[in-house]
Amino acid sequence: CVYNSTSNRRISQPTPEITIGNNHVGKLEESNHELEKNVNYDCHTRGNCYNSSRDESLARLKLARPRYEPYFGLPHSTFKPKEMARLNVFLQHAQYLSKRRGGQMSFEQYSYVVGLIFRHFPCNLLVWGAGQDTSLWRTVNRGGRTAFLEDTQKFINAVQQRIPEAELHVVTYKQSMEKHYDMLRNMTDANLLIQLPGDLNAVEWDIILVDAPSYKVSRMESIYTSNKLKNVLVGKGRVVHILVHDAERHMERVWCDTVLGKTGFILIEGYRLNGIYSHIRHYIFGADDVYEADEMKRLAKTLVDKVI
Repeated sequence: CVYNSTSNRRISQPTPEITIGNNHVGKLEESNHELEKNVNYDCHTRGNCYNSSRDESLARLKLARPRYEPYFGLPHSTFKPKEMARLNVFLQHAQYLSKRRGGQMSFEQYSYVVGLIFRHFPCNLLVWGAGQDTSLWRTVNRGGRTAFLEDTQKFINAVQQRIPEAELHVVTYKQSMEKHYDMLRNMTDANLLIQLPGDLNAVEWDIILVDAPSYKVSRMESIYTSNKLKNVLVGKGRVVHILVHDAERHMERVWCDTVLGKTGFILIEGYRLNGIYSHIRHYIFGADDVYEADEMKRLAKTLVDKVI
């Protein structure tokens, strides 16, 4: 689904649902109109995405996804057959992750991020958060540096046990959801800047994926710190991609608007298996940001045009 800021109404769109800033890509349909009226889009605050069991049944029916071709419409003509075989494996694994209960992203979102990393590998990739997709990001960015920042002990233990070779750093967040409005009025390094461990501040990051901490903590600090890293890198003439997951949530949306910008981003929408409706905002900063934005717009349109 795409929000039309000019007409102030929600309109339905076939998967994958992608918006370039305020411009919509792809042919729109009204097939999910009834679903749009029933699904509660603010479900993350209550843990229940539906107003009734009937609404849930309706959502399950309407959100049944078609099967996708393995390459998912990516512009693969420039890739060698061996690379396409690898991309096939990555996207199939992304589909597996999206079907798991509690999946962190929808298949459309996983596919988009995989495609972005695949176009830039080997690169320097910084990921706020670790979990079931840690291995995916590391593998897609083979030959590059992929570092993870995590604060939850459950995920730290799981990654250290299952993927001991992953570069995992423990971080501590100072603020909480209750301090959201206070921090908006007092945006200072003392309040919001995370002191990154090791040499992470000195690395020239190409892609920063913000997928932590949880909504109970809010991503104000990870968004603020990512923006600080971006400012230094752009000053050196680098191009930096910042992706913020769960940007549909109120606090994440406000902090994205305030720190990264209200416009100039690519919006990737999707539904997870548990019915939660989520956004990824993809910002592109740097000397070539206009060119990169055009490239991403063409990629987004290709994804829509190739849906089966």
